[in-house]
Amino acid sequence: MFKQLSILVVIAMLTSAACTSNGRTPIPTDSGAGDTSTTDTGADDSAMDGAMDDAAADSGTPDSGGDDSSTPTDGAMVDGAMDGALADGAMDGATGDAMVDGATGDAATDAAADTATDASSTVCTAFDLGMATGAAVASGDLTGAGDDGQGSCGSSLGEDRAYTWTPPSTGMWTFDTFGSDADTVLHAHLGAECVADEIDCNDDTFGFQSRLDLDLVAGTPVTLVVDSYDASSAGAFTLRITATSSITADETGACDDGIDNDLDGTVDCADVECELVPSCFEVGANCSDTIDNDGDGAFNCDDSDCNGYAACVESVCTGGGDEDGDGDVDCADADCLTDAACETCPAVSITGVGTTTGTTTGETNNRIAFCGGGTSPDRTHLFTAPATGTYTIDTVGSAYDTVLYVLDGDCDGLEIACNDDLSGSVSQSSVILDLAAGQSVVIVVDGYFGGNGDYNLNIASAAMTFSAPATAGDLVITELIQNPSGTDAGREWFEVVNTTASTLNLNGCIFSDLSVDDFTVTGDLLIRPGEYAVFAESGTPGGFRPSYDFTNQMILSNADDEVILTCAGTEIDRVEYDGGPAFVTPNGATMSLSGSMTDHIENDRGANWCSSPLYITPYDGENRGTPGSMNPDC
Repeated sequence: MFKQLSILVVIAMLTSAACTSNGRTPIPTDSGAGDTSTTDTGADDSAMDGAMDDAAADSGTPDSGGDDSSTPTDGAMVDGAMDGALADGAMDGATGDAMVDGATGDAATDAAADTATDASSTVCTAFDLGMATGAAVASGDLTGAGDDGQGSCGSSLGEDRAYTWTPPSTGMWTFDTFGSDADTVLHAHLGAECVADEIDCNDDTFGFQSRLDLDLVAGTPVTLVVDSYDASSAGAFTLRITATSSITADETGACDDGIDNDLDGTVDCADVECELVPSCFEVGANCSDTIDNDGDGAFNCDDSDCNGYAACVESVCTGGGDEDGDGDVDCADADCLTDAACETCPAVSITGVGTTTGTTTGETNNRIAFCGGGTSPDRTHLFTAPATGTYTIDTVGSAYDTVLYVLDGDCDGLEIACNDDLSGSVSQSSVILDLAAGQSVVIVVDGYFGGNGDYNLNIASAAMTFSAPATAGDLVITELIQNPSGTDAGREWFEVVNTTASTLNLNGCIFSDLSVDDFTVTGDLLIRPGEYAVFAESGTPGGFRPSYDFTNQMILSNADDEVILTCAGTEIDRVEYDGGPAFVTPNGATMSLSGSMTDHIENDRGANWCSSPLYITPYDGENRGTPGSMNPDC
């Protein structure tokens, strides 16, 4: 009899183990919490006779089940052995009280098991968090927790812990695992049972951590399962519960408090909402103060934020000094590559159309363009258009893979055209440009990925005439600097872009304000489709060559002023900035129209303008802006 009982107990134990380790079969919560009776009172016996007689574990008192009359030894045996059913725990809510409670007698062990504060080892024995909220309502380690629940969004073979939580009020609630070491999956089930329907699931919201935002009813419990993505992703975790209404909309205004105010997983300067906050940038004077002002571990010129600022630029390329402290002196410094002391530009002057031959072998790598170059030696050519027309410039017949680009005016001019390959099968380059008679450009023959060699530079033309802007919005004012750092004289400028599909000639067009300032464009000034042209108060505003110089003819007020463009009596565009509150009033940066708002109606609205962002490299060592190119979005 003893051997028979032992065998049956082992069978019951193996059955219990199978139920708790199958990975996804829900296991009901032990119903024997706080048992004080030594006699099994499980009501399930009457419906499912054959359940385990607790007598074997609870003190040996005979089971009261009526179907056991055929078993003369009932009371010392397990009903399942006689009646062919599972252990009582399977019906009463446990796998066998002694096995679940960790001892051989319920009364001795139920209290300890039922008051444990550790997270459950299975989904179905969820720990009750009550109505607790806060930064670490629950924490622990998923390692060794077992794989007992799977969310719809992941967690294959992941280890998990489960919690029951009751909302203290109706509304949106946010649950997250930010700050956990584990790669988490977070899923929620309606009700306080593991078999309840899943209401939401999230794998990764920030990095490998999870967040759920749930609309819940006060007093209606949910089961929250903190899962790991897979078995190798288990580790320490923390579960935070927050009323969604209390979460700050964004991190703006709190970028230095060390708190993740908007609960998106990022803190202070690491949050995208802080990217435009001065305290998160090492700019201007901060680039020479030996302080890590933005707390990113780098300071002064070692911080990429300082790229382009005067303190981090080799400002003198012939003095034998290392002005920017990077260890490179004069022409050995990349800052000096296009300086007149370190590059002969232009290397060649071209007097007319036709073919010019040359070689880039033996030249230095001084320049890089939007479409390529930067790793190959290059050669520059000054070309002045003999007549107004459309010019085709190409390198067909060259002996290597070329890159071809054109600068407006001189070697410091804005890039107005660039091409790497004519086609997928032709590695030579070609650009087509509309040029006005007498207009000078610098043509740069460069190479792809170190390529160099003999080249042909071919220039052909076709006579053309180009019309003036005729309709409002053909040209749009997109950027201006009314208050540059330091002196304003000779450094103010504004920019327009051609929004049409045709080249426009601004000859005779008038720029003015509402008072006494104005100037008329004299001579052909062509602006190609999509091209940005810059009008400046001098020919050397700093860092670039403008498209047109209006020296001593127009001044941009620091506070409020207007820029109005009129062609043949038609107003094409105007901007009236007010010095605040509608328009920004930057100092040392441009007023920049948001790149996605390039329209003559949208640029009337101050809300569509902003200071050129802090991440923009200064074009002259101290003033931020993007002269001659598209603006970033505000």
